[in-house]
Amino acid sequence: MKIVLATASPTRQNIFSNLGVSFLSHPTDIDESLHENETIEASIQRLAEEKAEEAMKSFENEEDVIIFAFDSLVAVDEQILGKPKDEDEAFAWFQQFRGKKVAAFSGVGIFGKHSNIPFQSSFIEKSWIHFRSDSTDEDIRKFLSIGDWKGKAGGITVEGAGAWLVDMIEGDFPNVLGVPVQRIGEELRKLGIDPFEVLY
Repeated sequence: MKIVLATASPTRQNIFSNLGVSFLSHPTDIDESLHENETIEASIQRLAEEKAEEAMKSFENEEDVIIFAFDSLVAVDEQILGKPKDEDEAFAWFQQFRGKKVAAFSGVGIFGKHSNIPFQSSFIEKSWIHFRSDSTDEDIRKFLSIGDWKGKAGGITVEGAGAWLVDMIEGDFPNVLGVPVQRIGEELRKLGIDPFEVLY
């Protein structure tokens, strides 16, 4: 079965590689604008579905293929945050995160064909990132100087030095990295696909 990741994210690709998955990278280019009055949950699920649908167009002649597409957003103080446009914006956001619980949302679209029979599924997963209250502005600046914040929802990464700004993770840890591995396994089973045949 051909596995396709509709993402250019090195972090997401590394997660699948660490699972032992052989995959093709096929990033999509869609309009990721949020719709007015759309909830964060609806937004990320819609965007993940649109990315999976767009990627599927390139593999419609395959009889056995799974497309995994993703979208991530974070929210704090009822404010939805995408990717920071520059370091100054990231700095302001991390000042806002200090001592707070930030919601990390992942939307996942799973589209494909199994024995030439089409299937599709999508879902959202939510985790919480508890930020330290004693991080200083200097701590934040030092972290931002590394550059790991670039291209990340909210500028947040908990893999490297960004973990030193975090007190704890509540919920599925891989979801904070953009790939809710456990939930993906559950969804594959619902589709009648053994995740061990796909991920290992």
